[in-house]
Amino acid sequence: MDVQREYLAVMAVVRAVRHDLVDAGAPAVTLKALDQILLNETAVIISTAATQEGKPARKAARSASQEDVRAEISKDAAALVTHDAAHSELGDRGVSLARMKKLFEDAEELRGKLSTRVAKKGAAKGVTASEHDAVSAQRKRWGSCYGVLAQAGEADSTIQGLLDAGAKP
Repeated sequence: MDVQREYLAVMAVVRAVRHDLVDAGAPAVTLKALDQILLNETAVIISTAATQEGKPARKAARSASQEDVRAEISKDAAALVTHDAAHSELGDRGVSLARMKKLFEDAEELRGKLSTRVAKKGAAKGVTASEHDAVSAQRKRWGSCYGVLAQAGEADSTIQGLLDAGAKP
């Protein structure tokens, strides 16, 4: 199952359990801990845009980057595992301790995959830039020689055929 979908399902159960605990008169410490888990602490990104009056306006939005979301899932899953006051209520609604631990493990497993993907993407950009530079250098070299080759092609049909074949996309 997708980690983010599982996280959303678990958080929906946590919200329901929190309401059950309020109705049951649970200690304030337990409710505060669940409120902290339910709080979205993903990094905030501030962007600036011009309003109709031409004045700059700031807009805040939660980061949707994979690593930020993964970190939030991992943090909340770890907090659920360690906060045992609500384990029985969560278990009654289908969120067992094993399920919470699995969510944490899955989020932690993604940490390595995401960092590997970022490293590969950076390396690919470097290779792409190197290839682009090599193609540009080769194009300049062939461009400077093409006049001589074209003159040779007028005298030899084999060379002209090669030049024509090389010019086709």
